Amino acid sequence: MTLAAEEISSAVDDPAVAEVYGSLHLAAAWVTTTLGRLDVADTHVAEAAETAARSGPVTNFANLWFGRGNVQIWRVDLAVERGAGGKAVEIARATDPATLPRAASRRSAWWTGISRGLASDRRTWDEAVQVFRTAEEIAPQRFRTNPLVREVVDDMRRRSRRDSVGRELRGLAYRMGIAV
Repeated sequence: MTLAAEEISSAVDDPAVAEVYGSLHLAAAWVTTTLGRLDVADTHVAEAAETAARSGPVTNFANLWFGRGNVQIWRVDLAVERGAGGKAVEIARATDPATLPRAASRRSAWWTGISRGLASDRRTWDEAVQVFRTAEEIAPQRFRTNPLVREVVDDMRRRSRRDSVGRELRGLAYRMGIAV
């Protein structure tokens, strides 16, 4: 990904190239985060954010939806992946929803990331379930098959005592095909 970004960096003034270039940096941030190379991930996110800031309005080349709002969606997801659910929620609250991509899949991803952040703290599970429902309503096909969401919902379900698992959480698990 990094080599591909380098290869096209000289043409980044073209809006379509800028979207690919920024998206490659976001993907590289995800990979380096999962490898525990957080400093490298931060560098990739910073480059993507800088590219989004100078590239102007989203042209949505190749359905990438690259822009300021999409960078924020990735920041939320990356914070959750780092185990910083509270930071993910903080990033989300500081983001103007008007900057988010119009695509239902990206808006659902936004709410999914926030939910995963909220689910990291048992005290905010009720809120997490409500926000999961919002994500599901926006793009049920994406939400219900998302392996990261399935893992969180199943974990919440298993960690709750059977009697205390809320109706909404059981409903989410059921619709996702998770045994309740």
